[in-house]
Parts: sequence; C-alpha cells; structure tokens
Amino acid sequence: MQSSTIQTGKYSTGFSLIELMVTIAVATIVMMVAIPSFQSTVSNNRMTAAVNEFVRTLNAARSEALKQGIRVTVCKSNNPAVAEPACTTSGGWEQGWIAFIDRDADDVVDYSADPAIDETPFQVHLPLEGAKTTLRGKFGTVTNRVTFLASGYATATNGQLILCNDQIKVFATDKSKARIIIISQIGRIRTVAGDHADVNAAVNSCT
Repeated sequence: MQSSTIQTGKYSTGFSLIELMVTIAVATIVMMVAIPSFQSTVSNNRMTAAVNEFVRTLNAARSEALKQGIRVTVCKSNNPAVAEPACTTSGGWEQGWIAFIDRDADDVVDYSADPAIDETPFQVHLPLEGAKTTLRGKFGTVTNRVTFLASGYATATNGQLILCNDQIKVFATDKSKARIIIISQIGRIRTVAGDHADVNAAVNSCT
C-alpha cells in the first residue's frame, strides 16, 4: 500500500514586487488616458445643456409673443437669484438671464402690483455651470437682449451668440468646438458649430 504525502507550500501566491509595479504603471496609464476623456465628456455635456436651456428660453419667449400678441424680451441678468431680477448691459449671458412680457416696449423689466403693467419674468435662469463657460452676443442686437414682436419676428437680423468652454484654448484652431446660436429676423432659432459657413465674421472670439 502506497502512502501519500502532502507537501506544504513554502511560497506565497500573492503578487511579487515587479508584478505590483507593473500593475500600478498600467493603472496610471489608464487613468492618464481616461481622466481627460471624462473631463471632456463632462464639459461637452455642460455645453449641450447650456445651449438647450438658452434655446428653450428663446422658443418660450417667441411662443409667448405669438400667443399673447405682445412684445417679449429675453435679457441677460447679473442678479437672477433675487426676488426681482433685472436686466444688465455688463458682463455676459453666462451670468444668467430672464424672459418677460415687455408691455411698455422699453427693454427693461418693470415690477408692479397692477397686473396690467407688471412685467415679472415668466422664466429665470441662474448662471451657467463651469468657471470658463461663456455665452456672448457677438452680432446683431443680441449683446444684451433678444426681443420678439407680436408677429414672432425678432428685432435683430441674424443675431448670433457664441457659447464657449474650457476646451477652446486657441479660438482660430478650436472654434469648431464652440456653439453658435443664430436667430433670424423671422424668429427662427438654430444652433451650429463655430466653424459653420453661416457664422458671421464678427463671431471671432469667446469674449
């Protein structure tokens, strides 16, 4: 009868130092590739959201103008979070914006207890996310405001705004990453890339 013996292993089955170093090196390379890609994705998503939110406000303003047969204005605001936000002519649209029925056609939001003259905004948007996100009116009268008449027409002819983020390092080479919001005189609103043929030459920077 044969006897069997069981030998006890003398060596650990864990990683060796070299294997551990290789694993760390591979993980580091993967992270170096993945993190910038993730940051770019987040940045692009923010840009898409910002464009959609602004266009949504413009469409709502035009719809309100047509529905009520009255002038409606969207203006940039540097205090959108307060109880009675106001329009501003300084800074960019990234500060925030408001949309209101401009009953007296003066492009200024007026507050009153009298509903016949009150212009309390029906839409208020807080500042855009991202420290380097900018939204600027560059061509037409859209530097400070966009106004729709009772006909749905815009008061600016082919007004254009540019939305940029931190991916645009050198505008001349990175402008395809920007988004341009074009507002035609008949009130049509569309978004194109920064290098689109319909972008006016005046839209030549993010500032």
